[in-house]
Amino acid sequence: MKQALQEITRRHAALCTCFIAEYGQPRQVQRPDCPLSLVVADLATLTPQERQSKANELASTEARRPFDLGKAPLWRALLVRMGATEYRLDLTFHHIIIDAYSIYNIFLPDLWHLYDSYRRAKSPSLPALPLQYTDYVRWQRNRLTGPVLDACRTYWKKQLSGLETMDLPATRLGPPVPAHRGSDLYFTLSRKLTDDLIALGRRSGTTLYVALLAAFKTLLWRYTGCPQIAVGTVDAGRSRPEFERIMGYFLNTLVLRTSMSGNPTFLELLRRVQKVRLEADAHKDLPFLKLVSQRCPNTNRGGT
Repeated sequence: MKQALQEITRRHAALCTCFIAEYGQPRQVQRPDCPLSLVVADLATLTPQERQSKANELASTEARRPFDLGKAPLWRALLVRMGATEYRLDLTFHHIIIDAYSIYNIFLPDLWHLYDSYRRAKSPSLPALPLQYTDYVRWQRNRLTGPVLDACRTYWKKQLSGLETMDLPATRLGPPVPAHRGSDLYFTLSRKLTDDLIALGRRSGTTLYVALLAAFKTLLWRYTGCPQIAVGTVDAGRSRPEFERIMGYFLNTLVLRTSMSGNPTFLELLRRVQKVRLEADAHKDLPFLKLVSQRCPNTNRGGT
């Protein structure tokens, strides 16, 4: 496992990248020789209940332990021995170097291949990577110039101008200074409702995502009465096929604004949401942080 983790670090430049400050500006630095330590915790002597409780405690502690952005690697691995033949691997990443697509579609498949190869004393057969995240960064900088940059700026300036704050109703007054602490609520849509929504999307030439977003916007409109409903959504950011094997943080936030004027029917709202989704997709190359920094120059970029 340690050999596999070291090889995957060597293979993907993002996993050995850190960020230093030069003259007040951040700069990416690759440390290909950065040491990745595989911490091992042996809980096999504990009772089953104690093992699970202690393993969860260790994982929680790892998740809360901060990273120093100036020191690579910006991820950690903890191997917990749960029994004679049972182990648990906890991986903790800083979000600046990786996104969920990278974890589930690149990191874990590569790790399994490497681990299985070394376990069988075979040479890994992963194809060489022609590109790394730094190549994507250079491509993005070269692309965001001239007419492309002007078109993106013009679109988003128009899209975000004059937006009102939505005041959602609450059952009790909040604190004088908002803490912005939230929680999670999980629920499941029935199979029939899901099938009906998919069918609705097909009939109207949209997708399940657009149908759900239109329903969410309808709910916000009903609660707030705002004539313009803007919702932030996350785009995978991998607009070219050659980026699909690159590990790194590609995500970009798109603000989808929809007019609720004229009390539209739901089918009309679907068309409006679909239209703004396609427009946003055509102008998604402008990073959200760059957009925020241009509209709010005094924003603390580190907390955006």
